[in-house]
Amino acid sequence: MLLRGALVVVCAAAIAFGVTRLDQVDSCQHTRTAVLSALFHHQVPAGGFAAQERRLVDRCRDRNILAEIAVVATAVGQPDRAAALARRAVRDEPRNVRGWAALAQALDRSDPHGAAVARARVRALDPRSRVVR
Repeated sequence: MLLRGALVVVCAAAIAFGVTRLDQVDSCQHTRTAVLSALFHHQVPAGGFAAQERRLVDRCRDRNILAEIAVVATAVGQPDRAAALARRAVRDEPRNVRGWAALAQALDRSDPHGAAVARARVRALDPRSRVVR
C-alpha cells in the first residue's frame, strides 16, 4: 500500500514536470516565432525588439536559438541586433560554436577585427568548422 502511494506521487510529479516543461518549450517557440516574424517582415514587435529579445533569453534555455536568430537578423540587414544576440549567446555559453559563428557573421562589415577574433574562437572550439576566412 505504501509502495503504491509512493508510485502515485512519483507519477503525479513526473506528469506535472512534463506539463511544465512542455509549457516552457511552447513559450520559447512562440517567442522565437514572434521575433523571426518581426525580423522577416521588418516590423517592430509589440513592446519593441528589446522586450522580445529579453523574453527570448528568459524563455529559451538553448542559446543556439539566439545564434539562429542572430544569423537571420544579419541576413535581413540588422547586424547590430544580430551582434547583440550572438554576444548574449556566447556570454551565456562561451563554448557555443554557433554563437561565435553568428557573431563573426554579424561583425563582418562593421568590425572586421572582431569578426576575425570570433572566427578564431570558432576554429579553436571546432577545428573542423567551415567558418574560416
